[in-house]
Amino acid sequence: MRDDLNLRMKKIAILSFHFEESTLCLAKHIAKQGVLVDFYSINNPASHGHKAGFEFWRAKIHWGVQLLNREEIPEISYYMDNLPVRLYLVTYSSSRRYSYLGLDKLTLWRACKMICHNHYDAINIVGQADLVKNCHRYLKGENITHTYHEIGSHQDGISATPSVTISIKDKTKVIIHSQHTCERYLYLPDVDKNRVKVIPFGRFETLKLYVKDVKMDVPLDLQKPTFLFYGMIRPYKGLDVLADAVKILKPYHYRFNLIIAGGGKDDSLCYFQSLNNCYIYNKYLRNDEMMHLIQMSSVVVLPYHSASQTGIIPTVALYGKPVIASAVGALPEVVEHNINGILVEKDNPIAFAAAMRRCIEDKDYLTLLCKGMCRFGNSDKWDWDNIAAQTLSFILSL
Repeated sequence: MRDDLNLRMKKIAILSFHFEESTLCLAKHIAKQGVLVDFYSINNPASHGHKAGFEFWRAKIHWGVQLLNREEIPEISYYMDNLPVRLYLVTYSSSRRYSYLGLDKLTLWRACKMICHNHYDAINIVGQADLVKNCHRYLKGENITHTYHEIGSHQDGISATPSVTISIKDKTKVIIHSQHTCERYLYLPDVDKNRVKVIPFGRFETLKLYVKDVKMDVPLDLQKPTFLFYGMIRPYKGLDVLADAVKILKPYHYRFNLIIAGGGKDDSLCYFQSLNNCYIYNKYLRNDEMMHLIQMSSVVVLPYHSASQTGIIPTVALYGKPVIASAVGALPEVVEHNINGILVEKDNPIAFAAAMRRCIEDKDYLTLLCKGMCRFGNSDKWDWDNIAAQTLSFILSL
């Protein structure tokens, strides 16, 4: 009982450089354990009051720190359900001119000074944006933990970002979301293995707070199995593998649909544009459009050549949509083969086509995968209550 009383008096801060779709969930579930949570969303005016899983366009945004009230963020306030969570915006200018003058760093310095005066038991800094390294310096001496979704780049061989390098030098505690990324982190020089912990993230619950009625003319028969590829289109995401798989499935084209949605360029888009059973939305995808497409799909495809981890699975799990994914990066850690999706060998269009074909032909199997994805995040390692308990224990440690 005494330990529980001790825990209830704790006060922590979460500083989120993007990733609000996961960090707001974390804040809620930590607060459910009786801990006061101050949540700081690091923001620039270019977001226009919209971030993934978080809308604050009703607030009169100004530089510096501002406490948001229930009228300005009603959806999140409802989601927090009167828990001890206070939500702040820390707004700086994204203008190159102001950045050159150092005004963005000055704004962050003032915010961090205020945070220091609040005497938190722990501060969790989430993200690896350029300003994270400055935030680290301004909060030096506090009980800091960094959370990294990525430590370098799985695409261009960069082993560590500047903020990762600084946290290693200062022996700061670090949370990493996958064993795959953690192994890359531990390979870096001078890492203290006792100061790093692998803690995954769960379903992006707050995305559902902003589901809108989207008018999108998709000229397909959605009664057929519909495969969805979405997100920023980049070479590493394997549209060429998907194209080869779809070519193998040519005799089955009349039995399924394919949707490709997201901004970017890829040589394979020309092939997909020639297909009658394919709809291409080659534009930046808004959150409401993304959720709309997920709802109309049957299976989400990730034919990636490489990956770290992905936010796609915690998103599609909201609607119980299974995935077909290449076994790269941390994808095998979240895709449970034949349970919530299908894992296939990297760069193997024959295997990818076979997985798609099974989803087309075997309705019972597809239903089984959907049920498996519906269970994602319920009383397992991706359950937010379990994640919050692990996170709280680690960030409070000294």
